[in-house]
Amino acid sequence: MLICLGSIYAQTIFFDFVNLDDLPLILENPHLKELSWENIKWYFTGSLYGNWIPLTNLSFAILYQLFKFNPLPYHLLNTLLHVCNTFIVWRLIYLLFEISIPRINHTKIIIIASWAGALFWGIHPLRVESVAWVIELKDVLFTFFYLLSIHSYLLYLHHLKLHGAPRNYYADRHYLFCFAFFILSGLSKPMAITLPVCLLLLDCAMARRDWILIVREKIPLFFFSLFICLMTLAATAEMRPDFNDVTLFDRLITGFYGLGFYFEKTLFPVKLAVIYHYGMADPTVRELVVISGVASGLLFFLVLKLANRTSRLALAFYVITLSPVLGFFQIGSQEVADRFSYLPSVVFSLAIGYFFIRAFDSEFLATRKRFASVLLLSSGLCITVLLCTLSHAQAHIWRNSFSLWTHQLSIRPDAKALFSLTKFFYNKHDYHRASIYSMEGTRLFPENEDFLIYSAICHFILGAYDQAYVYSQKSLDLNPHSLEALRIKYVLEKNSEVKASLTRKILYLESFYRSKQPKSFK
Repeated sequence: MLICLGSIYAQTIFFDFVNLDDLPLILENPHLKELSWENIKWYFTGSLYGNWIPLTNLSFAILYQLFKFNPLPYHLLNTLLHVCNTFIVWRLIYLLFEISIPRINHTKIIIIASWAGALFWGIHPLRVESVAWVIELKDVLFTFFYLLSIHSYLLYLHHLKLHGAPRNYYADRHYLFCFAFFILSGLSKPMAITLPVCLLLLDCAMARRDWILIVREKIPLFFFSLFICLMTLAATAEMRPDFNDVTLFDRLITGFYGLGFYFEKTLFPVKLAVIYHYGMADPTVRELVVISGVASGLLFFLVLKLANRTSRLALAFYVITLSPVLGFFQIGSQEVADRFSYLPSVVFSLAIGYFFIRAFDSEFLATRKRFASVLLLSSGLCITVLLCTLSHAQAHIWRNSFSLWTHQLSIRPDAKALFSLTKFFYNKHDYHRASIYSMEGTRLFPENEDFLIYSAICHFILGAYDQAYVYSQKSLDLNPHSLEALRIKYVLEKNSEVKASLTRKILYLESFYRSKQPKSFK
């Protein structure tokens, strides 16, 4: 397992930061550059771009104090946490199978099945985004504590089975570890709010009957989940669209589409993108999303009806852990993303392990153990090599901003990718290449003011004043109050009367924006 994970992720420790959230949330975040009490207070009470991730921000601050902005330690931490998560997934699968299949002669098969499931999860290409992207420390960190919390809860259930319910279960060390890890997980990323419900699924799987005790156990966890929800809602207040802006039908279709999307990408991990444009708001793909969402919903209810109890619980885990990002309560602009599947995909690992156990346990293969071993080993080896190859190539895409966004453009022309490439070369003072991408952006997205502004600035720096003037005028046609465009036009304007008029506009707008003191202005 270590060899497979190393072959994929060893390269990432030499990768750079990318200009996709790494820039505003890490490199330009002033709260990370000093471990003062004021900044520590901000980690737990403040947010940036809708991200309430206090423990993750504290981790970034500690890394900055030790290594400044050397990207190697940041990438190394993500990689080590992913390796740890993979081993914890193996341990969880083993414990679950050991409890549900307690026959001694199955011990070796359970070990092999657990390794197979954990390996599939750890090397799958869908995991790459969460590991190779520095800002997604929040993903691997919250999953690390989330899985440890589940592990502690399983040990707590095992203790109950052997010794019965304690007088004060709040004092049981396994229960306390479960709660402590849950707190750390929730402080790393709000997606941890689903843990209490997932623990209830474990109670159902273990056929517990004392529901009064079960509910009392979960009360502190549900209260902390409520706290995380309130903090997240406060952090994302300015980013959440009005519920009336998106119909209930659109939300349901988006949710069911997401369920099918991650299942499809798990089976066929090709054309993985940084940003998927499959939103209901995009008229070019709306019909496809509706058809796919309806099909996924019908398939979901069909499986729910035909599946046995264990499969239903596994399906419930998949849906519950995905629920915060399924579009029912959309916060950001992305309705699907590879990183959203990091934790929910554990259920597919369970399915792989269960398949191995049932394959060895079948009457046909039980009498042909040599044949079964060769068949499963050879097929498993082929799948492992294929997934490692795909994941290695996918990880290589994240080595820097240029490789990341050129990959995105190879999948579909994208305004975000073109603008990010424009800024990438602009910040490197390569104004010629920056102008190439900004002009391509003006051609494909003529209503996008940012491309016009950067085209004007780059041409001005390169000495192409006529073209700079044209782009600044086009920008003003879209937005007459664009300070950047007004300043460029002012410098290039030859008519003294027009120049005087531009001066008055610039002075007025500068005074106006200073009085408003906006958080950000483009």
